[in-house]
Amino acid sequence: MSFMERVKQSEVKDRERLLKLLHRNSFKYAPDKRFKLTCGAQSDVYFDCKRTSLTSEGLMLIGKLLYLTLQ
Repeated sequence: MSFMERVKQSEVKDRERLLKLLHRNSFKYAPDKRFKLTCGAQSDVYFDCKRTSLTSEGLMLIGKLLYLTLQ
């Protein structure tokens, strides 16, 4: 396996891990409960990336994937 193939494989694993973290920490869905959004609207879906980006693993994954995207 070449170096670039390993980098691509690592990137895919990092994306999958970040999605799992976002789902666990940042995404909330409650059809029976409404969340009040900062704009004042109500929603049964709430997504707060800050809860993931402020964890050490989340921040590392976001930084790494952003760097790879900007290259």
